[in-house]
Amino acid sequence: MSGARPVILDVDTGVDDALAILLAVRHAALDVRAIMCTGGNAPLAQVVQNTLRVLDAAGAGAIPVAAGAHRPLLEAPQHAAAIHGSDGLADLGLPDSSRTPKPVHAVELLRRTLAASEEPLTIISLAPLTNIALLLRMHPEVIDRIERVVMMG
Repeated sequence: MSGARPVILDVDTGVDDALAILLAVRHAALDVRAIMCTGGNAPLAQVVQNTLRVLDAAGAGAIPVAAGAHRPLLEAPQHAAAIHGSDGLADLGLPDSSRTPKPVHAVELLRRTLAASEEPLTIISLAPLTNIALLLRMHPEVIDRIERVVMMG
């Protein structure tokens, strides 16, 4: 995507993140390089499946997705089934995806994506910041590869 801003999404895919993913992958001004998942609106395994289903619904290309932190660093997980439905996607019953997540932790996917980019990347975080915190603690050498972090909240 020529001229598009390269971004990495950090999600805990519930209804709100699903809409953000749909918009991001279809917007000509954004080049989504990877998607990191963390437990939040739903448990981590459900978040990953939701993310893959939303990418299918969006008709997105091959965007790498990886599972990351299953819970916050300091607090117990608090899922939002009362808001996002039991599956995190308002119980819409989206079909299973044939996509598979990358067999690496989201922090490693993020590190590799940052290292491989010719230009610094923007991280758009719609989830708890656990994956980003772990990246900065484990791989501080990549800080210069991050243009900025944009957060919902």
